[in-house]
Amino acid sequence: MGDVYANSLRAEGYGVEVDAVIAANPKPNPKTAILPPEAEVLLEQLTAFGPPNRVQVALAKWDVRVDVTMLGIAPGTPWPQIEAILHAGAPPIG
Repeated sequence: MGDVYANSLRAEGYGVEVDAVIAANPKPNPKTAILPPEAEVLLEQLTAFGPPNRVQVALAKWDVRVDVTMLGIAPGTPWPQIEAILHAGAPPIG
């Protein structure tokens, strides 16, 4: 979590949570990142995660509020997982 992103989240009222993430990850590494329990609200508020139906429900709530939804896929993710992410994040047909 860089300073710009951390400061943006602090400005939104998540200062305690940001500080907890930074304290739990003194040497940040995406492969070993720790999300302390007191910061889990960040995950709930800022991401869509879990089984496809949960992701679709979360994205549907945002669809009426945002112009663009981005799906982040980590480098080196195996194709079957990429495909699952794309299917979960795709807008419903019809």
